[in-house]
Amino acid sequence: MNEPSLAAIQADARGGREQAAEASLRGFLSALFPLAIRSVEVRRDTLSLNSVNGFVHLAEPDKNGVETLFFKFHHEENEEGLKEYYNSKLLEDNGYPVEMPLYASHEVGKQVLLYPFKQAERMADACKRLDALSAPDSEMERVFKAQEALDALVLERYLATLHEAPLEKLGEEPILQLFHHRLVDDKDDPKAALGGRYSQFYAKKILELPGNSIVAYDDLARQKWHINGVTYDDSLDAAFARALKLLAPAAHRWRGDAYPAVAAHGDAHNGNVWFNEGSPPHLSLFDPAFAGPHIPALLAEIKPTFHNIFAHPLWLYDAAEADAKLDIRFSAQHGYVEVEHNWTLSPLRRRFLAIKRDRLWKPLIAALKAKNLLPRNWQDYMRSALFCCPTLVMNLRANAGNASNSHTPKTSLLGFSVAMMLAAAPIDGHDELSDFFRELERA
Repeated sequence: MNEPSLAAIQADARGGREQAAEASLRGFLSALFPLAIRSVEVRRDTLSLNSVNGFVHLAEPDKNGVETLFFKFHHEENEEGLKEYYNSKLLEDNGYPVEMPLYASHEVGKQVLLYPFKQAERMADACKRLDALSAPDSEMERVFKAQEALDALVLERYLATLHEAPLEKLGEEPILQLFHHRLVDDKDDPKAALGGRYSQFYAKKILELPGNSIVAYDDLARQKWHINGVTYDDSLDAAFARALKLLAPAAHRWRGDAYPAVAAHGDAHNGNVWFNEGSPPHLSLFDPAFAGPHIPALLAEIKPTFHNIFAHPLWLYDAAEADAKLDIRFSAQHGYVEVEHNWTLSPLRRRFLAIKRDRLWKPLIAALKAKNLLPRNWQDYMRSALFCCPTLVMNLRANAGNASNSHTPKTSLLGFSVAMMLAAAPIDGHDELSDFFRELERA
């Protein structure tokens, strides 16, 4: 019998066939590591959009005396050429508070990490509870202080590792998998047209929107947007085209064949962060699947900025739950998609945005300016990367996801609306992201 692949195991887990995934993983991990595995438990988890995680229960303690391990692996298209997929040691050597795996497989197609089991809660789970609060309480304040400390430390590490990297190094950075590589069919073709997840998810597809509306994506994508009274003179078509142009590896050329880079985790959203109790509590990172020594400086903090803030409350990860609370309606007329909705950042997420702005982004932008390393189009670049987070991490079309996470017509429309707010500065009025960039301009 052929050994199951990680792609097949992930397909089972995402398709709701967790028992099949668990059985396959038990054999897969037993063949990879010298462990007496009694059982494997796949976590039923809406946060794991492109990965699988859970617990490995051993029949007897391993050489470290550990009986239960936490596992996580990624598998997605275009990953086969990645090297050194997991870089815990790189982050540890550069001063990041990273959890070190007890066991790691770097073999292409078999990249899996096994960590000691922790009683700690993921930061994402703690924050989901706190999203429901209308005002800060003592637990929320402890979370804020831990987030402030992490952002301050990460900034310190960014500035300590800031350098000009040769452009050829960028092609070795796994973080491109989260952005440019998802936009194209051939990541090695410098002239590649839009393809990849853009084609898989959206082009020539049909959208189910609120009010039993059926709309061709290609028709919607040509329209500009008017959201909650704010006009965005931009379209999904233009936003995707701009992202393809600005996030292409060759577009990162700054001076000669170099670009500003840092050593970073690259995907340190709260699903990859432990909230460790203590006095004071502290945060630690895990799953550095996309870490690297030469990550573009403006790209390093994009994923946490989106996923910890603008993906909440609820709508990206918990569409069915969000649907019940979401009031959203739309019309399409005179070349504009007109949207009115009641979604807004919770007090928790709004404070996270202020912390991220003041503790990390403002001093980073100031440092890049001081070293003449800040591109003139830095805001367009950041917006394009932010736009890719909701549109490419999962399919925004209603009922087009998987068994654990799939959008409804209402959350689909909200997702496209949030994506457009990320992609384009308003031409009248303002929103929380335009206010954020206005503050960064003063750095």
